Amino acid sequence: MNWSLSTGSLVLGTGYYKVNNLYDQIGPLKLIQSSSGVKASLDGLLLARFIKPSPSFRVADLGCGNGLMGLLLAKENPNCRLLGVEIQSELIGQARQSARINELDNIHFLQADLRNHPWKENLERFDMVLANPPFRKVGTGRISPDPSRAAARHELHGDVSDFARSATALLRDGGTSTWIYLAERFDDLTAAVTAAGLQPVRTRYVISRAGNEPSLVLMEALRGEGLGIVYEEEPLILYRSGTGRDYTEEARKIIYGEANGESESRIQTKKAIPTKAVRAEIQYASSACFSRVY
Repeated sequence: MNWSLSTGSLVLGTGYYKVNNLYDQIGPLKLIQSSSGVKASLDGLLLARFIKPSPSFRVADLGCGNGLMGLLLAKENPNCRLLGVEIQSELIGQARQSARINELDNIHFLQADLRNHPWKENLERFDMVLANPPFRKVGTGRISPDPSRAAARHELHGDVSDFARSATALLRDGGTSTWIYLAERFDDLTAAVTAAGLQPVRTRYVISRAGNEPSLVLMEALRGEGLGIVYEEEPLILYRSGTGRDYTEEARKIIYGEANGESESRIQTKKAIPTKAVRAEIQYASSACFSRVY
């Protein structure tokens, strides 16, 4: 198994979808990703494990990227109905093909710009909205030369306020939105959700190691009037003390699915021997979703 890590994100190593018999296995999920651009991240897993959907919830994932969060929830909650919204056509293509090879009919993906409101008017209201907005303002930090990575990290196609207004427009009264964002921009997140009519009710900070400053924050915000009380959970600490990447027991449960880490990893690169049907879907994804030739 080959792993690599970048700041704020866990990224798989080699073995991304390049040829017909390779895909990434994330727990029960087969995930198609390009060898460059946006990939499965720890941010998405943390957010997916922070939420508590009911069995028949209607869930929207805003800025869904290649669909990791929504696909995992659709696989694990077959009675939920999910919608992923993403502006980048290549990522939407990957997400749709992942849904097809996993035989998921309870999730659909829509290519749309969150800042353009008309597309929201004909949708039913949702019980829950997930959001992992770009963390960085334009003009701060280095913008990636890869367009999909640049859009995922910097506010090129909308900021956290655009996400918050979209969440409010899609949620039913009493519905919840869940967020992951930079801890250093917690005030920006809070201001955006409250201005959009969402009331924070639960937060949790993510810390690399005990004694370090938080790097990320998870938030749940309610559409409607709350009690004015925000429940702050104990911080999630990712690594044990020291300089290595020895995950804490709780982090292992999130990433690997098991506390002891001895079972099959929740995220791994898998060499598949696909059935004819799966091979056909992956070959279709190669021609339909990617302009590069591998």
